[in-house]
Amino acid sequence: MRRFFENKKLIVLLVSVITSFSMIAYSIFSQSNMPKPILWVNDVTAIVGRFVSTPTNAMMRFTDSINDLMNTYEENQELKSQISSLEELEAQNQILQSENEELSNLLSLQPSLVGKMVIASSVISRSPDTWVDSIVIDVGANDGIAEGMSVMTDSGLVGHVKEVSATSSKVQLLITENNQMMNVAVSVQLEDSIVSGILTDYDEKTQELILEQVPSDAKVQKDDTVTTSG
Repeated sequence: MRRFFENKKLIVLLVSVITSFSMIAYSIFSQSNMPKPILWVNDVTAIVGRFVSTPTNAMMRFTDSINDLMNTYEENQELKSQISSLEELEAQNQILQSENEELSNLLSLQPSLVGKMVIASSVISRSPDTWVDSIVIDVGANDGIAEGMSVMTDSGLVGHVKEVSATSSKVQLLITENNQMMNVAVSVQLEDSIVSGILTDYDEKTQELILEQVPSDAKVQKDDTVTTSG
C-alpha cells in the first residue's frame, strides 16, 4: 500500500481520471446545479477553445482563398491560351480564304491566256524603301522565269520581271517612279478598231498610268479598255 502512494505519477493519473468522470457525471445529470469549479473549468475550456480555433479557422479560410486564386489563375491562363489559338485559326482561315479567292480569279483568266505559259507565285518581300518600285516573288530560273516576263494578278498586269535568280525574281512594278523602267506596250480597244500605245509613267497623285505614243487620229474616249498582250 505504501508503494502505491509513493508512486506520484499514478496518483496524479488516478485523480485526473476521477475528476474527469466527476465533471462528466455532473454535466450529464445535474447541468442546472453544477458546482462553480466545474463551471469555471468549462468557461476556461471554452475560452481556450475559441482562442485556438479562431486563428486556425482564419488560416484555413486564408488557405482556401489562396487555392481559389491559384485555380482562377490557372483557368485564366488556359482561357487565354484557347483564345490565342482561336485568333490564330481565324487569321489562318482569313489568309486561306483570300488565297482561294485569288486562285479562283486567276483560273478565270485562263481562257484569255491560251498559248501563254502561266507560273503561279507569291510575294515574299517588299521593301519600304522601294515600295512603289519593286517586289520579290518566290519563283526564279529553276521555275522557268526569265527577264522581261509579264507579272499579273487577278486584276491584271502589275509589272515585269527585272532580275532573275535561281529561286526568286525581282519584279518591276508599273507604279514605279523610275520612268526608264516603264515602257509597257498596250492596246486600246476603240468602238471599231484597236490602237497601240505605250505606258510611260505613273501619276502618284491621281494614281493613274499615263499612256503615250497613241496615233493622233485615234479617237480614244473615257472608259475604253486598255489591255496588254494576253
